[in-house]
Amino acid sequence: MRRALLLAIVLAGCGCPCDATDIARDLAGDGATDCGFVRLGDDPAPVLACAEQAIAEERAFSAGFARFGIDSEVRTYVTRREDGSARALSYDGDPSGGDGACPRLVAFRCVGPIERRTDGFGPRSVTILACSTSSTEEAVLCDR
Repeated sequence: MRRALLLAIVLAGCGCPCDATDIARDLAGDGATDCGFVRLGDDPAPVLACAEQAIAEERAFSAGFARFGIDSEVRTYVTRREDGSARALSYDGDPSGGDGACPRLVAFRCVGPIERRTDGFGPRSVTILACSTSSTEEAVLCDR
């Protein structure tokens, strides 16, 4: 966690870069399985299968999922460390609502199991992995 926070601080000093996928991988820890990232319109099955197998085998992993946002790119990541601790990360590509603000990435501690969920409705629904989280932000990893 310390490396991810240091990485976020370094990135914050460089303008707007925020590589959420790399930060999620780092939070999962050394040796964690990178299950990948699902872009909108892509088949989530390989990423879901990889993450669910890692969960069943109690291994560390990271996985990410694009979701439909109102005015910017939105993503959800889940990570699990070897010690069993898990985090959900929420990424908003422009939290100002379209005014060009820098991305924001926030981590929350999972307080429930990581499981499949449907985000959105009708043709805008996507299958992601998520967990019930603590109600307060654990760490803001990118924000300017």
